[in-house]
Amino acid sequence: MDRETQFKEAIKIGLAMTIAYWVAMRFSWMSPTWPAIAVAFVSLPTAGQSIEKGLLRIGGTLLAFVAGLFFLGLFPQDRWYFFLAFTPYLAFVTYKMTGKNGQYFWFCAGFVAMMIITAGPGGEGDAFLFAAYRTMETIVGVMIWTVVAVFLWPRSCLLYTSPSPRDWI
Repeated sequence: MDRETQFKEAIKIGLAMTIAYWVAMRFSWMSPTWPAIAVAFVSLPTAGQSIEKGLLRIGGTLLAFVAGLFFLGLFPQDRWYFFLAFTPYLAFVTYKMTGKNGQYFWFCAGFVAMMIITAGPGGEGDAFLFAAYRTMETIVGVMIWTVVAVFLWPRSCLLYTSPSPRDWI
């Protein structure tokens, strides 16, 4: 990747992260860092790769939202039954992570579900609020990156060439 392309990519990522932080802080969301983290994780060299990874992240987060709240609602008072019910879910998503397709989807589905169930028992609605904000913030971060990546110096997979060995030095 030449210096001009590196500079453009840095501007795109910086702009998307700034917009993500601004939106989250403007609307007083629970954790303004999550949209920016979503931008950082889905920013890849080409627009197509970024959109695909963003969709996998959104899908995994939505599955984790449902699964985390389902298991929390299933056994709200008994932690051992909860862990006995949640363990097969984690085993399943871990198994799916070792497959050939959608590893990032399954990673997000397991990791975010663990974040939701361990958010902390501060009150009755805290787990739901955390899950809802976490899901919304991820979706908004991916959408912001997609808009910036598509409309500001988009790069196609057709134009992308792998680095030559002299670029490794």
